[in-house]
Amino acid sequence: MTRLAPLAALLALGACATAEKTSFNSDIPGVAAQEASFFSGTIRNVYRGDNDIIFVRAAGRWYRTALNEGCLDSIVATNPTFIFDSQGTSKVDRFTRVHVVDGGGMPLQCQVRSIRQSLAPQMVDASSIVPRG
Repeated sequence: MTRLAPLAALLALGACATAEKTSFNSDIPGVAAQEASFFSGTIRNVYRGDNDIIFVRAAGRWYRTALNEGCLDSIVATNPTFIFDSQGTSKVDRFTRVHVVDGGGMPLQCQVRSIRQSLAPQMVDASSIVPRG
């Protein structure tokens, strides 16, 4: 039995590693079907996509983040500042508010509708299959 213990441990580790892999089979190419979250302290880049979509690089992964409809319509800056307000926690999820600062104006408040892990967006990888919007 003691000889099988290391094998059982390896099989258990393999099962955990497999469970952590993200499947990018969804209605949007290169985007996971299930909702995700990340911690605000791990955010490295934020890129604006089309419509109300932003792409966030956090903890070495990309996340396609949909904000409430029409939220970014009045934003004219190409690189606005995004401030993630997770209301006392550091977890960014569907309950997070995003304050968008467009130049010197007042911040606009948006609500996160969806966060899904994705491949790198086209703004970073020209050959990406992930749509901008």
